[in-house]
Amino acid sequence: MLGIGEKSKNALKLILSTIIILFLFIACENAVKVEDEESNVKLATPTPLNTPATPFKLEPNIDNMLNTMSSLASYERPMGSDGEKRACTYLKGVLDSYGYMTHIQTFPFAFKEITLDDSDFWETDVSEEDKDGESQNLIAEKKSNKNNSDVIVISAHYDSDGLGLFDNATGVSVLMETARLFSDIPLSINIRFILFGGEEMGLKGSRYYVSKLSDSEKQNIVANINLDYIGEEGENNLIIATIGGKENAATELFEEFINSGKINVIKGPRSDYYSFAKAGIPSLSIGQLPIPWTINIEDGRIYTEEDFKNDHKKYNSITRLDHEKLNLAINMVIKVLSEYMY
Repeated sequence: MLGIGEKSKNALKLILSTIIILFLFIACENAVKVEDEESNVKLATPTPLNTPATPFKLEPNIDNMLNTMSSLASYERPMGSDGEKRACTYLKGVLDSYGYMTHIQTFPFAFKEITLDDSDFWETDVSEEDKDGESQNLIAEKKSNKNNSDVIVISAHYDSDGLGLFDNATGVSVLMETARLFSDIPLSINIRFILFGGEEMGLKGSRYYVSKLSDSEKQNIVANINLDYIGEEGENNLIIATIGGKENAATELFEEFINSGKINVIKGPRSDYYSFAKAGIPSLSIGQLPIPWTINIEDGRIYTEEDFKNDHKKYNSITRLDHEKLNLAINMVIKVLSEYMY
């Protein structure tokens, strides 16, 4: 049993030890705070990808696009031909490899001339006795992960007059690379990729497709973004074409590019966007104007459409590709769809 004096000494030692320990703890705590303040960059919590601070960057692969163009432009693809069917099979295989569920919509056609006026625009059904052949549309859809019925249609025609590198293997390459980039990315809106046949022969594929939509299906399509004739060298500028050159709900998606002066909205020639517009669906086409065979492009000579069809080597050379125009076009589409990422 300890004496009273010894108890007091031990208590004093315990108190002093406690004070020393507390002092050391506080000193260490302050040292950590100072180190944190001096090296806050190292100690800061990393910002995760795909946040407003560091937006996820989708980079198109130009080699993929060049491969699509070269593959398609190695043979002719007129409506109803073996070449057009061969192209459809090739493109379907690529989309299937990206994980899309694809669907081929076959349609009959007759070569008879129509005016595309309101009176005959939706005359797309052809009797068996009047049928000259069949073409097809290729459809792939990316369903939204949200409960949303709204749809954006991305379209391009894959048929051609001649080898059709610029008209329209280029537009097809933009669609296909966009489909690849977004194949595994959740979106809050449905995206429908459609490759139309028979565009060169009176918009037959798109007219048939739109004519078979129900009223509710038409109402669900908030925009059609068409891609036709993109990436050719020269002074023909990249533009957004609409009916009458008027802005609409589809062009609003590209407001950033329009307001910056990178691209203008003008009245353009008919392409597959026209079929959607005639049905009251907001639509546009990204392409180039003026059409090359309407201007002096070499030695003062005005080249004709036949020149472009017949001189395959000169006018379908990949060396004539303007990468800057092609890059602008696909990044415009990427930017629009990226707004629906979550």
